[in-house]
Amino acid sequence: MSEDDTAPGAGNRDFSATRIVSKTFELDGIEFSWWAVDDAPAFVTVSSRWFGSKSAFAKSDPEATARRLAESIVAQSREKADQVRAQLKARADRRTVD
Repeated sequence: MSEDDTAPGAGNRDFSATRIVSKTFELDGIEFSWWAVDDAPAFVTVSSRWFGSKSAFAKSDPEATARRLAESIVAQSREKADQVRAQLKARADRRTVD
């Protein structure tokens, strides 16, 4: 065995680099962080402290994909809030009828 064969990573002659991009932006007053791993296709994850996270593959523009994912998160949150409001109103209406 040569000295090179005992070095860390010896035997693994393949090399691959991973590119990670990380940024933040604001949408409707909500701060989102996003990061993308690799290029074309990039795996994009967008996250908000209060509203959760979503991931998707981006074939071209990871930043545009991050914005679309954030818009989807906000839309889901609004839809859920509307459902909860409707349930609370229905519950309150039942109490006033009884």
